[in-house]
This record gives sequence, C-alpha cells and structure tokens, in this order.
Amino acid sequence: MRFGGFDKILFFSVCGILLIGIMTLYSASAAYNSHAIILRQIFWIFFGFLALSIALFIDYQKIVNVSYFLYGITVILLLFVLFAGKAKGGSHRWISLWAFNF
Repeated sequence: MRFGGFDKILFFSVCGILLIGIMTLYSASAAYNSHAIILRQIFWIFFGFLALSIALFIDYQKIVNVSYFLYGITVILLLFVLFAGKAKGGSHRWISLWAFNF
C-alpha cells in the first residue's frame, strides 16, 4: 500500500477528513455569510501541505543528531510559559512577544 515511502491511504484519509471539516465549517458559517473563515482554513490547509511536502524530503536520521538540543529548547520554552506566560482562563498558556502571541 506504500508508493515510494508515501502512504497513499493515510494521505487520502487525511484529505477526506479535511474536506469534511471544510464542509462542516461552511455549513456552520452559512448563517453569517462569511467566507473569510473558510478561506483562512483553506490557506492553513495549503500551508500544512507545503510543510508536509518539505518534510518528505528531510532525512529523519539527521534530526536524531540534534534531538537532545531540540528537546532542551522545548523544555526551556515550557518553563518560560510557566513563569512568564500570560494567564488566561486560570492557566498560563501564551508567550507574548510584542504583537505576536504564541
């Protein structure tokens, strides 16, 4: 079921779920006559497919060499959110950098 290391069944399953999500979003936003929400969702889907296309060409063995470094950065960012993050809804969830929230 694999074609050159690419799982077609998984890919088309994800595409089907994305299509169902867009149709659901269209149905939910029809009362507001707002297509901006749907266009934004489609933009992020295409951005995700672009990231997938790039990730397909990255050898995962090269990531293993820097995995401890990436893990350390993740722990540091989690600690930063815990101590310096914005509290919303009773928990610290966001890092605010000027006009951006992560």
